[in-house]
Parts: sequence; structure tokens; C-alpha cells
Amino acid sequence: MLVLCIVIFLISIIKFFDFSNGGNKVEFSKFIDQISKLEKKIELEKKYISSNSRISKKSNFTNSKKDEIQLSVELNSADTIQLMKIYGIGSVLSKRIIKYRDLLGGYNRKNQLLDVYGMDTSVFNKFKHQIFIDLSLVQKIDINFVTANELSKHPFINFKLANNIVNYRDNHGFFLNKKELLDIYLIDSVTYNKIIPYIKLND
Repeated sequence: MLVLCIVIFLISIIKFFDFSNGGNKVEFSKFIDQISKLEKKIELEKKYISSNSRISKKSNFTNSKKDEIQLSVELNSADTIQLMKIYGIGSVLSKRIIKYRDLLGGYNRKNQLLDVYGMDTSVFNKFKHQIFIDLSLVQKIDINFVTANELSKHPFINFKLANNIVNYRDNHGFFLNKKELLDIYLIDSVTYNKIIPYIKLND
């Protein structure tokens, strides 16, 4: 734009000089043609720069989306640095995810992340396709040997429930089948399905 203003200013001066001094109008006409070509060249360069800028922005956006889609993090082995690469997970939230994972013994479903303090549902829905779970990494509790205190440390099992499980075992002998848990007071089908991924028998 500055160049264009300078060119227009020069044209005005030359026009004034030409007509006030009877200059050669043929030479002046050639000069005007050159200026006109220069103006067109400037406009073309501006369009080219603008076009390249749009392409560059589009390319950066596409690459960003591509990187986001390709990112895949295993939830039960990831450290804070890996978790922070996921959209919406910062330093504080990554530490909470790992702390809750340690309490659980590992995640067995993606939506368990919604139980992490500070996890937003809309954010979770945006990144859930970027995570996966290795169920072999889930740590299980052998209910035939665990104490009530140890069992009650699990987030899904309070002390009253843990005590009932241990008392049932003491009165009936070792559990031979996980479904025996359904015979215990306080364990309904919902509770059973919630805790069963974290239970094992004599393994």
C-alpha cells in the first residue's frame, strides 16, 4: 500500500511538471504505461501473498487435526507427560487421573475418567477417541486372602461392604465362583458389575 501511494504521488508530480512545462507527451505516455504495469504487478503480488497465507493456515489446521486423530494413549500405562498431550488435559488433571488409576488398580472403561475430579463431560467426549485401555494391566484383588481393611481401600468398596465380604468368606469358606458375591448383603447387580473387574480368585 505504501508503494502504491508513492507511485500515485510521483504520477501527480510528473503530470504537473509535464503540463506546466510543455514536456514530451509521448514519453510521458510511455511512463504512465510503465506505472500502470507496475500497479498491476503489485496487485498480483498482493493476491499471491494472500492466497499463500490462506493455504498455509489451512495446512496448519489440517496438520493439527491429523496429529490429534493419530494421537493414541494407553490409559493404564501413560505418565503425566503423555496424558498432557491429550486435548483438555493439563498438569493438574493428569496427576488426578493417575492418582485415581492407582486407587482403582487401573481403568477398565474409558468413562471411568468422568469420576476424576475436574473432568468435564464435553472435554472427555472430544478426546475419548484418543485413548485406549489395556485390560491386562488392571490389578485385581484376591478376595480369598484379602483383609477387610485392604479391601476397603478400593474406591468402589466401602468398609461395611468389605467387612461383609470377608465375614461371608469366613463363614462359608473360600469363594469358588465370583457370582457367590451376589449372595452377600449390600451387593446387587449394579455393585457386582462395578467391582467384578477388580476381583480374582486364587490366581
